[in-house]
Amino acid sequence: MARVEKEPKEKKQAEYYYAPDLHVLAEKLIKSQDSVSHIDVNEVIFLWEIETMPNASAKCFNLTSHPMQLFTDARFCIVFYKSNIDHFTYDQKAILMLHELNHIPAIGSKLIDHDIKDFHEVLQLGVDWNQPGAKVPKLIEGEDEEESKESK
Repeated sequence: MARVEKEPKEKKQAEYYYAPDLHVLAEKLIKSQDSVSHIDVNEVIFLWEIETMPNASAKCFNLTSHPMQLFTDARFCIVFYKSNIDHFTYDQKAILMLHELNHIPAIGSKLIDHDIKDFHEVLQLGVDWNQPGAKVPKLIEGEDEEESKESK
């Protein structure tokens, strides 16, 4: 039997876009949440990633040893993967952003790994907090449905 060679699948190139909406969301959380009050929002680049299908909803990167450091003074980058969170409400995005911001240390540049506290927080939210229509706590008081829609 002849062996049929499969053509390699073309890997889609990721597209990244600056995300001023995520910058504003982070700013509000930094002002309202003690756990991230040490962060200077201007030391973080916020991006939307379009096209690929990553396994995560978002990711925090340390830029201090990344080639991107040649082009920015920012020390960290938070990327939200649009394809995985298109259905998120504003409040779900706020929870995800707080989670990512919590990876940024008060001192130094080594990202803080997940720990048992993360799992405890997820259990408090419910394991399906990231599903469409899930009811989640409001982390930023005063945000209304219109602001929720604008951040999508």
